[in-house]
Amino acid sequence: MHYEAQVVSVSDYYPFGMRIKEREWKDSSFGYRYGFNGMEKDDEVSGEGNSLDFGARIYDSRLGRWMSLDPHMKEYPDLSPYNFVANNPIIFIDPDGKDIIIHYKDKNGNDASYEYGSKQSVPDNEFVHQTVNALNHIKTAGSGKLPEKAVDKITTSTIKTLNITKSSEGAFKTLFTPVQKDKMGNVLKPGSSVTSYHDIKINSGSINFDPTSALEDPNGGGSISPATALAHEIGHAYGAFFNTPVFLWRIDQKDPKYGDMEEDFATTQFEHPVAEYQGEWKRSDHSTGEEIRTSSSTSNAPLLSNADQLEEGEEIQPNISN
Repeated sequence: MHYEAQVVSVSDYYPFGMRIKEREWKDSSFGYRYGFNGMEKDDEVSGEGNSLDFGARIYDSRLGRWMSLDPHMKEYPDLSPYNFVANNPIIFIDPDGKDIIIHYKDKNGNDASYEYGSKQSVPDNEFVHQTVNALNHIKTAGSGKLPEKAVDKITTSTIKTLNITKSSEGAFKTLFTPVQKDKMGNVLKPGSSVTSYHDIKINSGSINFDPTSALEDPNGGGSISPATALAHEIGHAYGAFFNTPVFLWRIDQKDPKYGDMEEDFATTQFEHPVAEYQGEWKRSDHSTGEEIRTSSSTSNAPLLSNADQLEEGEEIQPNISN
């Protein structure tokens, strides 16, 4: 059994999304409403395919400009507040102005992704659900503080993209990896020489997240949930994206407790506020902790083995790490 798709529209576009009129075709009987980047066309004012609804803002593909100001324009003084993808549509995309992307495998084993905070329905995937719950928890636990601000700011940024991928290697491997580029947009390899921190741009990065791995204090001081560990890495992403020179400078400054000042920043300004919310352990350094398994991304309680649960007379909890 197979499904044969029916083609109802074919379009080619210039880089900023304007239609190439000599290279398009459509079946008018279907009234297909979507155009460049799969966005819904808003044809009432500007004509067919010239105005597109990206969800966050309306975009004019003829001008290559948004029709309203970027709410974060103060963060990008070198760019027009109406710019689209930093004037570089070949390299960057803007799915709908929301840029935390959760990557996963669908039921057929194919690569798939979900945009956190978008109009998309949350897919039926355990990793996606656990990650969404963790991000929501970070916003709630860090309400009014940097954790909430960071999630919201990355989500609504027009040129910053944070990719979250699944890891099964434990909480110590929940790590943020930035993509560093020079002023010309070339990716810098580790150890590359630059004249100044200001010569480096970071607009994207990734976090490997294990949603059921937490850290426990070996001295009995408690534990932190996977969501709290994720908040720590969100802190690194926030610094890298929105204050790159300071982020890079902090990495180079040694700290006796946390190893370097960037780890101090992520631990005290992001991890600790989220940990405080539900009385979790507040780490006093960056290397202490023993990995434990939990039942969910927002729990810091150790997941007992089946034998231990039966011994204590508890209902056996399913392992949801897959």
